[in-house]
Amino acid sequence: MAFQRYDGFVGSAPQKKMDNGLTKCPFCGEHPHWLLDLQSGFTATMTCMCEKCGGKLYSENHGFSFDDNMRIVDVGNKNLNNLPLNSVYHIKSLNTIAQNTFYNGGQQSNSSTGGFETAQHTTYTPSYTEQKSKNNKTAVAVISVISIIFFIGIMVWILLPGGGDNKIDVVVNSSSMQVEEFFGTYTATVTGKITNNSSSTLDYVQITISFYDSAGNVVGTAIDNQLNLGAGETWNFFAMGMSFTTRPVSCKVTDVTYY
Repeated sequence: MAFQRYDGFVGSAPQKKMDNGLTKCPFCGEHPHWLLDLQSGFTATMTCMCEKCGGKLYSENHGFSFDDNMRIVDVGNKNLNNLPLNSVYHIKSLNTIAQNTFYNGGQQSNSSTGGFETAQHTTYTPSYTEQKSKNNKTAVAVISVISIIFFIGIMVWILLPGGGDNKIDVVVNSSSMQVEEFFGTYTATVTGKITNNSSSTLDYVQITISFYDSAGNVVGTAIDNQLNLGAGETWNFFAMGMSFTTRPVSCKVTDVTYY
């Protein structure tokens, strides 16, 4: 933090707010000569430090001025009123505490009673505006994460083979499937057509076809591929696979890859 005086035009409003609102320090009871650290960002903040004892108060800007509710972020090196860290006081309450306190031989005294008195305090509870600001920051972070995930998903969908548009048509002549047996091994073949519907050449196209027995079990796989399939061109594929256990009776396209 960079604490300083704002006696010029810039920062004069919050400086006068502290100088006029707290002419005595609620921590040490002396004239504080307040130093400020003003930060701008999603929410403008002001941290005020007593030059005499180092006690610090914190406030946020909500609208046109800084909030009159001030949070204690440092009790300084005296803290004669035993003000608890992170408690919140209205500036008028702090002024009352400060005016009724004076330093006397290292002991806190109250001018209205002449005796030792512990200041009343409350546990810090975020104000509505502070909680709203925190919720807004959380919402912005969540929306940002969701947007990034959505963007990545779109890019993956577009860049994956076959993603983004319907570049090809696939027609499989299932009725053309032929099966030949040779010493207990079955060779199955199937034909079909793949048409490039895009406006550019596909560098590589591959089709994978699975063969099934009468019970619906996969008993073999056939793969065929083609290089440089031009725009508007049709590839007549011929896929061949083998089954070493059962005779294939049907087939189905299980994957088409192209880029």
